[in-house]
Amino acid sequence: MPIPGSSIFSTGASPLDREGVRALFATVTGGGVRWEDRFLDPTPNRAIVIRMLNNLTAGFGRSGDALRLGVTMRLRGSIDELAETERDAIDAATALFN
Repeated sequence: MPIPGSSIFSTGASPLDREGVRALFATVTGGGVRWEDRFLDPTPNRAIVIRMLNNLTAGFGRSGDALRLGVTMRLRGSIDELAETERDAIDAATALFN
């Protein structure tokens, strides 16, 4: 995550400059993935929330936790682009609240 007003990134442990991030990426991927500068673009909050909801949906679906899946799907239904494309799945998962 970029530190506001600088070209320094924080991994939570220690700050890295762009070249430090690039070197860490090369180490983690074993050099098997081509670096792109766009990897350092900020991620919109909305995309982070959608990703988190994707992970929760998958986990609760696998575990068979209908209540938590229903709550998660209700949250997904509050995001316009998900509500449009997942209406049937949202309705099915949240039916237990009716």
